[in-house]
Amino acid sequence: MPTIHIANLRKSRHQLPGVRCDGLRPAFGHRGTPLGNPFHMFDESERDLCIAAFDEFLHEVTDQGAEPSKELIHQIAQKHKVMPNSNYKSFCRDEIMATLEVLGHKSEVTLLCWCHPKPCHCQVLKAYLESQSPAPEQLSLEVP
Repeated sequence: MPTIHIANLRKSRHQLPGVRCDGLRPAFGHRGTPLGNPFHMFDESERDLCIAAFDEFLHEVTDQGAEPSKELIHQIAQKHKVMPNSNYKSFCRDEIMATLEVLGHKSEVTLLCWCHPKPCHCQVLKAYLESQSPAPEQLSLEVP
């Protein structure tokens, strides 16, 4: 199981090697990543709602095999009473799955997000990656 850290992108991007987990489009200075959150948080009162929406989104894409379409994003946003992020760059399911697969095979991963240390969607990603590579079961001691 990889050791997974979460760090603040603003403070760490030039100091720590890591994986960007923002989903901004190229107009904002970079390509965006398949691990971005397609839901927009307008203020702190929406933080938990956006994290819950991302959790459902990730579940639909990874476990249910759904394509991360605009329709899926709008449907989940409506259910959680949040807005889709208009700056989110869409990626197909294969790109998201391939990125998660690569991360799951690393011994150590640092997820970089603008929100950290506040709760954020990277905690959902971390939980997903940990669930895909559970720790080996402990050996039981048998008394002769």
